[in-house]
Amino acid sequence: MKTRAILIACIAILFFGINEASAQKSSLKTETFKVSGNCEMCQSTIEKAAKGIKGVSSASWNKQTKMIKVSYDSKVDVKTIHQAIANAGYETSLAKANEKSYAKLAPCCQYKKK
Repeated sequence: MKTRAILIACIAILFFGINEASAQKSSLKTETFKVSGNCEMCQSTIEKAAKGIKGVSSASWNKQTKMIKVSYDSKVDVKTIHQAIANAGYETSLAKANEKSYAKLAPCCQYKKK
């Protein structure tokens, strides 16, 4: 009888654990948007800025397409991610970099034509 109760308890724990994991996975969103930049150093900085937002689970910027793919918790406002990237000196489709942040970028990362 004890073995049966333990078995039922283990099955219940396993079932509820799987449901909880599924609920967490389904709350992830993915966005792809344009971010100005030039090189691998840009890539590192852009991805680091996006991942610096609590709730962002992954960020991958493509140098050729200038597009970033970001996966994040549904509680995160995507505008917050855009602004973090802009604060690092890179313009996105929703946020402009301020001149002070842009000026701090390495010369190879300065994407604006002068």
